[in-house]
Amino acid sequence: MLIGQLCKEAGVSRELVRHYESMGLLVTTPRAAGSRTYREFSADSSNRIRIIKQAQAIGFTLKEVEPLLNAFMSQDLTRAEALSVLDEKLERIERIIQDALEAKATLLSQIETIRAKDGSGCLK
Repeated sequence: MLIGQLCKEAGVSRELVRHYESMGLLVTTPRAAGSRTYREFSADSSNRIRIIKQAQAIGFTLKEVEPLLNAFMSQDLTRAEALSVLDEKLERIERIIQDALEAKATLLSQIETIRAKDGSGCLK
């Protein structure tokens, strides 16, 4: 399929498709040297884009997505391996959430301390 059709099916821009292509996340048929022939994307390109966007939505970077995507699309990734990768990402996200909650608690404490000042402190 051509890039316009792929963009419409996947709901993304041409620039994003070209970016994914430049990273090797999408494969096209090569153009002949010096030719203005259109590149064609494979039938699974739309699925690949959906998988990429879903992975990004749950916190995967494009570098993290690439090996997982390639293994998933080639069906070389076992269920146990996929679960391991996803569990690892979940643990990292949980650590980020915990760190954010601790930072929030510290900020709330500082806010309360400042609000409780009776004017005798250095804060006005």
